[in-house]
Amino acid sequence: MNEHRAHPRSGLGCAWQAQAWWAAHGSPGVLMGCTRQPLSGVVSCARPWVGPKDEQIMTPSLMNILKDNTLTGDNYVTWKRKIGLLLQSEKHKFVLTTPKPPAPNNESSIMYRDEYEQWKTSDDMAKCYIMATISDVLQQQHEGMKSAADIMMSLEEMFAMKSRTTKREAVTAFMNLMMKPGQAVKDHMMKVIAHLNIAELHGAEIDGETKIDMVVNSLSDSFDQFKLDYTLNKKEYSLQGLMQDVQTAEKILMKGKGQEIHMVGKVATIKARQKVKKQQKKKQLGPIKKETKKVTKIKGKCFLCGEKGHWKRNCPKSQNKKEEGVSRKEKAE
Repeated sequence: MNEHRAHPRSGLGCAWQAQAWWAAHGSPGVLMGCTRQPLSGVVSCARPWVGPKDEQIMTPSLMNILKDNTLTGDNYVTWKRKIGLLLQSEKHKFVLTTPKPPAPNNESSIMYRDEYEQWKTSDDMAKCYIMATISDVLQQQHEGMKSAADIMMSLEEMFAMKSRTTKREAVTAFMNLMMKPGQAVKDHMMKVIAHLNIAELHGAEIDGETKIDMVVNSLSDSFDQFKLDYTLNKKEYSLQGLMQDVQTAEKILMKGKGQEIHMVGKVATIKARQKVKKQQKKKQLGPIKKETKKVTKIKGKCFLCGEKGHWKRNCPKSQNKKEEGVSRKEKAE
């Protein structure tokens, strides 16, 4: 029987069991399979831990990682990053990339035996940490797997494709997002940063200069002068610095727009007053009579006598002929 203080390194399975205790009680306590002596507080464990001698008790921050980050599927990328940090801090991450060495035989050196035992112990602990941070359903599916690397590969196959789809959708949304007319620039920038964070969270790699270029190009046409200054001066921005400068530019634009609206309203008021004055003046003077001028048409050339100034029907010669004809008829009668 081995004696030690209670901590998650009490042997294979203890980290998994400790996680259940922490979830229920909020602090480390007596581990399952261990007994505490009432006065000294020393815990006797039937499964002693055989890891490296320089290992230390897990810190509260690492306890919180186990407690607060359970893999459910949608959070695979975040969970993978945090479990990687946990295994790295505990010096067990190498088992995910290093194949299991062959079991030692009677001819193996002491150094090789120690290396083999260290790999096996680290793999067992890595399995415990992984199993402690996945859901109950996933635990049941992966209980029979031999190594931590096998569990991680299985989880990768289950959730990596969904993560790639989410990454592609987030990158597409980030590229296609354009500022709407009248939209506050702060609201637009917050949406852009949200899409960008989702894309990067799922593995997208976009360099800083490209990010800023894409954000600047997504601004509305009212920021054309800002875009021109950015292009000509080749300014270097962070997302926070860009947001501050764009908001400053927005205030200047709004101030100029307000003055323009004020001038337009002033001109419209003056025109309205002038129109009212004209209407009042018309009422005082009464209706204005229009003078009609007689239009005298210029007469052309007479077709009978060939003289100008009258038409054929008004020609004096034509009238004389008519009078002569009438007198002849009277004499004949």
